[in-house]
Amino acid sequence: MNNEDKDLIFSPHPDQYFDQRSEKELIDSIQARVAELLETDPELLFSHLYRLDIDEKRIQLIMHKSSTTKIIDNLALEIYHRQCERIKTKANIKVPPLEPGWEW
Repeated sequence: MNNEDKDLIFSPHPDQYFDQRSEKELIDSIQARVAELLETDPELLFSHLYRLDIDEKRIQLIMHKSSTTKIIDNLALEIYHRQCERIKTKANIKVPPLEPGWEW
């Protein structure tokens, strides 16, 4: 995974990253990034999880009931499923463009 792709996994526009990869490639990429962030910058990982609106109780369950390897796998699956939900929702619900001045 190149540096530009690293945080596209957590992007508010996951379709830009998810469209061109298989499910296995995506999950492998997410697992690698979760492992990296868990080791080097857990605060950033949890910030991403918060911004993705992944259920806090689910995260706590994963963190307290899983081995280290399973933590990575389970968090990656939560991220993958959440991003798939976001893509599906985005495809089904059209939001009109913002009025000028509100695009900040």
